[in-house]
Amino acid sequence: MDESIFEKYFLKAKSGDPEAQYQMGNFYYDDNKDLSSSQFAQAVKWYRLSARQGNAAAQFALGRCYGDGLGVHKSYAQAMKWFLLSAEQGYADAQYAVGDYYYEGKGVAYDEEKAVEWYRKAADQNYIEAIYAMAAMCEPEDICESASWYRKGADLGDAFSQYTLALMYYRGEGVPQDYDQALMWLRRSLEQDFDDSYYMLGCWYLVGKAVPKDENKAFLCFQQAEEKGNSPAIIMLGNCYENGKGVEKNLLRAIECYNKAISRGWYDCYLYIGHIYFNNKSELHDYGKAVEYFEHASLAGRSEGTFLLGTCYEHGYGVKKSIARARKLYKKAAEQGNRKARYRLRSLN
Repeated sequence: MDESIFEKYFLKAKSGDPEAQYQMGNFYYDDNKDLSSSQFAQAVKWYRLSARQGNAAAQFALGRCYGDGLGVHKSYAQAMKWFLLSAEQGYADAQYAVGDYYYEGKGVAYDEEKAVEWYRKAADQNYIEAIYAMAAMCEPEDICESASWYRKGADLGDAFSQYTLALMYYRGEGVPQDYDQALMWLRRSLEQDFDDSYYMLGCWYLVGKAVPKDENKAFLCFQQAEEKGNSPAIIMLGNCYENGKGVEKNLLRAIECYNKAISRGWYDCYLYIGHIYFNNKSELHDYGKAVEYFEHASLAGRSEGTFLLGTCYEHGYGVKKSIARARKLYKKAAEQGNRKARYRLRSLN
């Protein structure tokens, strides 16, 4: 804030002007790059002065400070008190916060009906997070109502709502299946550079639904999505490189993509790399490396990795053959719900 503007607000705030007091609170809150507790305390001081005079924005801001424990001892009960005062004046941020607190049981007893009541009030004011909440609360019991909320968000220009509505038209969930509508809403989301929409359009090009099948365009869409940080797109790029879809087959590039996805927590990719090395028709065929990746998958809780590791021990692929070890691994995979492991376990027993 410019020094002259700060001085202007400071003088008005000292004289008791509630809007100036609120703006002073914002100055100390927003300009606190070092997260200084003393600066947050100053923000709380000014918010409280304004809130006590009935300023709805200040009441919400004070509640937020109590909820986050910034400049004041954390207290969900105090946060809810100030959120309610603000919400009752029609302040949408506070109405949404009250809905959240009722839904999460913060400072009050859990009450889904009251949560919906307050979410709806905020959503009726076009508060987009509240629209998401209303849509989510309707699923899966009333998917049509959920679609109507996403339509509201989409009409407001929200990219996520447009993307979700596109999927609903594509799948026929809550609305009649309509590929033209699906593509229209997906393109509107794409106009806002929404990364999930690039990914989804790539998937549609791969299967040839809603758009003509075109593996080259699919690959380009996955590239665009990945450049925007979309993790599933990295996996699909790996799949394209692995199978030569829209690009020349390149198993090393596929493994590079899968490893990148693993670094982001997509542990199923351990299996994909393992399969590349396990395939005896692959130029990278290496049972030892396959075992290594199946072990990683197993440790990450993937029952398929445990099952495949059991297969390697049963037949001696990349490891010393051990039926006892295979049986133990199949038993573990079976307990995780792997049906193939149950079958192999019965065969070995």
